[in-house]
Formats: sequence, C-alpha cells, structure tokens
Amino acid sequence: MSVLVGLYPTVVLLTLAISHIWPSASLWQALLLGNICSVSLLTWVVMPVVTRSLRFWLAPRDDGPSVRIDVLGAVASIAFLTFAATIFWLITTQVWHLP
Repeated sequence: MSVLVGLYPTVVLLTLAISHIWPSASLWQALLLGNICSVSLLTWVVMPVVTRSLRFWLAPRDDGPSVRIDVLGAVASIAFLTFAATIFWLITTQVWHLP
C-alpha cells in the first residue's frame, strides 16, 4: 500500500503535466515518458518521503506485532488515497478536462 500511496499521485500529476506540456504526444510516447519520469521520481524523491512518513507501520519497534499499528497504517494509507482521489477527481472534472 505504501507504493500505491506514492505511485498514484505521481502518475496523476505526471499525466496532467505531460498532457499539458506535450499535447501532441501519441499515447505510446506519453506513456514512455511518464513511466521513465515516474520510476525516477518514485525511486529518488517520493518513496523516501513515503517510507519516512509510514516508518511507524513499515518498521515498527521491536515490541512485537501490533494489530493497532497495522490498522493505523492501513487507515492512514486509505485516508491519503481517498483524499488524493477526491482532489484529482475535482481537478480533472471541474477544473481541468483532459483530452
């Protein structure tokens, strides 16, 4: 789930940026550029931030497994993804219409 927390906003933002910067790109070109950029950004920028933010869940203290920590991590991830999806839905349907 932590990868999805980083991947979803990265892919949406890159899709919006590429469609704006390079509107004449064919699908295969836009996807290739988007994949190159998203893998690079995820590796060096996004995932270090996500893993630091979710460290409490991804690498809990040695107190043993905790259902509370697992639920908290899952809820935090789902809450962020729900928030991001709502914001991106509003942007792409109310503010900016993709071709």
